[in-house]
Amino acid sequence: MGTPPAPPYATIYFALHKLEFVPLYKPSLLDYSRYIGDVLGVWTHHPNPDTNHKNFLDLQASMNCFRKLKWEFTPITKGVDFMDL
Repeated sequence: MGTPPAPPYATIYFALHKLEFVPLYKPSLLDYSRYIGDVLGVWTHHPNPDTNHKNFLDLQASMNCFRKLKWEFTPITKGVDFMDL
């Protein structure tokens, strides 16, 4: 079952990193919502597809450079698959 306070600790732990990387992507990251181990982001496309792809790869690298946490990303789509809903 795990430790009861583990989810709040995980939330606080990654929130410290969020304060650093979310402002860097503010022009493209319209919304960033997280619930423990799931993130829902709304990405605004850059007019240049190459720049858009590079910015999204940079966001992925920024999120995955924090300690041992590694996130799985789905490709940019117009649909939503959030928490298996």
